[in-house]
Amino acid sequence: LILNGLGLLFVVVLPRDLYQQLLSPYMRSKVKNVEPIVVTMRGVNALNRNPSLKDILWIGAVLTILFCSMKYYSVSVVRPVTEALDCACLSEGSNCREAHTFSESFWDNYWQFDVPRTIKEIKDFENHNSV
Repeated sequence: LILNGLGLLFVVVLPRDLYQQLLSPYMRSKVKNVEPIVVTMRGVNALNRNPSLKDILWIGAVLTILFCSMKYYSVSVVRPVTEALDCACLSEGSNCREAHTFSESFWDNYWQFDVPRTIKEIKDFENHNSV
């Protein structure tokens, strides 16, 4: 709480002190006499007069774009990759050719005997050719 008060004091008092210390009296009088600049706001006048509504609409637009992009990513990337992994790893899925072509006994034999035998043959080949 003390640090928050110190931070608030820093924000409120420091600009005033800097203004008084860094600007000479001549420059302060020049700065005080500067005419304000009128800037015309572009866009819808109702939104320009009500900035909070403008912010809410921007947040809504950003969230809508975010939702649409996430939905597109889910449909175009996540779902196909998940289906491919289900097919490759679990042999499941309506579009999985391996699930319909090969039986469960084939896959059991493949993972329990064929793959370990192939890995052993590769290691034997590497050991034989490394000498």
